[in-house]
Amino acid sequence: MPIVLYHGNTDWYVGASFSNLLEGYRDFPQELQKFVPDHEFFIYDVSAYDDEDTQLNVFLRIILMVFRDIGNSDIQVILNTIYRSIDYLRQLQDQKMETEYLETLFYYIFRAHRHLTKKQYYDLINHIENTYQEGSELAMTLAEIFRNEGKAEGIANTTIRLITKFVAPPAEDVKKKVHEQEISTLETIIDHIDEFETIEDVKQYLK
Repeated sequence: MPIVLYHGNTDWYVGASFSNLLEGYRDFPQELQKFVPDHEFFIYDVSAYDDEDTQLNVFLRIILMVFRDIGNSDIQVILNTIYRSIDYLRQLQDQKMETEYLETLFYYIFRAHRHLTKKQYYDLINHIENTYQEGSELAMTLAEIFRNEGKAEGIANTTIRLITKFVAPPAEDVKKKVHEQEISTLETIIDHIDEFETIEDVKQYLK
């Protein structure tokens, strides 16, 4: 059964069939339409779900909660969600799984939400260190993730400045793509910055 897990900031308005997602489908000749899959799918709008009313396993509960709140402009909402996720993970009673899920959670948050301060990140790490029996080792792992993400953030900002100076001011969507790149890709762009003539040349390196 196809399922759409939706967590946007506006209501889902596209419809509940694949044909609604295909631009111009209604204008296709009937001979062509019959070859296009037109299954209906189940839409699950997590932006409106309530924690207490949802009986889910720990991992799915965290996913839905993070998806729901990650785009919130209130930084305190994001922090509360992270702290609650950390506490939920304690229910797993599996140290290896806890560690893997926490690392995945932090990777996603660092990439998707770049407005947390260094102090807020380290407060989270201290909370983990004091919450989990293996907290010190886990905190060191997460601190390393934070350092690496900070390094990537710095290189991304440098890349954008160089693109602006030597090529042209990049649009917001290009800046966003730059921040999503691996460090090796950013370093390649910097190495070839004097060879680019247009933003389109830069885009060829953006995955």
